[in-house]
Amino acid sequence: MHTLQLIFKLLTLIGLLRPSSWKSIWKRALYHLYTTALSALMVAMETFLILDLFLNVDNQDDLSENLYVTLTLLSSCCKTFMLFIYLGDIKSLLDIIQEEPHVPVNDEEVEIRSRFEDRIEWNSMAYTVTLDCFTTLLWISALFTDFRHEKLKFRVWLPNCLSSPRLFTFNFVHQIVATLFSTNTNVIYDCLFSSLLIHIYCQFEILEHRMRNITINKNYSARLCAYHHDRIYKLALMVDNNFKMMTSIQFLISTGAVCFNLYRLSLLTFGSKFVETSCYTLCLLLQIFYYCWFGNEVKLKSLEVSDTVLKCDLTSLDEKSKKILLLIMRRALEPVQFTSLHVISMNIECFTSVTAEDFLFSVQRAPTEQCTIE
Repeated sequence: MHTLQLIFKLLTLIGLLRPSSWKSIWKRALYHLYTTALSALMVAMETFLILDLFLNVDNQDDLSENLYVTLTLLSSCCKTFMLFIYLGDIKSLLDIIQEEPHVPVNDEEVEIRSRFEDRIEWNSMAYTVTLDCFTTLLWISALFTDFRHEKLKFRVWLPNCLSSPRLFTFNFVHQIVATLFSTNTNVIYDCLFSSLLIHIYCQFEILEHRMRNITINKNYSARLCAYHHDRIYKLALMVDNNFKMMTSIQFLISTGAVCFNLYRLSLLTFGSKFVETSCYTLCLLLQIFYYCWFGNEVKLKSLEVSDTVLKCDLTSLDEKSKKILLLIMRRALEPVQFTSLHVISMNIECFTSVTAEDFLFSVQRAPTEQCTIE
């Protein structure tokens, strides 16, 4: 399988997946040191943000300026921790897709699989470029504004004095490295989740192809289709179990960050900060939409299995095969759904309701004065 090449390269780049060629003891020790250093930089920045939140923040404006960054870094820290724990299980899920009955058995099924693998690669590339470009442009802008005025991009509590140019430069570079690590951690986790959902969608396409050809291809049978359908549901359940904790954290954190960003937008005048906060809010909404869109597509695709059964030439099948297909149809009435701790369903309806609630919350919390635009 050639999919997810970009994601596995990013995993290696940020220190979460040691290159398979690095087998000597000193290379493994060097990579572990690299992993520890990058993780420590991100955890240190999150710690300084939290300390600033408790020690320096004394009004709602400072709170809104600090909290959205703190929440984002907290999400990245959680995702890094989850990747350390579940990366082996996620790789096992990708291996399961290469086993029967998921593996293609003829040229038509290979073509279906290849089409979706190309879609996964394009999707991962587009998502990575979008978030990384935003982060890169953010820091390019900061170099010409904040850095020239010896001001850190994000307000944090620091144990050292910033009067020394070397210490200031070190802290500025620390924030750059930590945010780049955070961005790519989010990219990796989100792309792994969406890619597995696209593979599940692909399996439903292959299943429908098999059901449509039961009467004309001896390699297909109603029993094989029922077994394949059952394995798809089990695969979806394993994906949901591996990601449900992090998707719950992601929804809570992103929703809170969007609320405070919308509140900040109500206070800012039109300028660089306004544009930066607007773009950041769009990136947060993109993350929520990313989860909901693919979850919604898999749900709708699982419901189409019943229609495929009705389109089959049931009259040419024996009674046993008819009963098996009817059982498939009955089970397909309960769609595949992905949830956050079995509470929030990941679909388009959920996305629209969450964004509407965020907007209402920000309107209620915003001051009565309107935003002035220069």
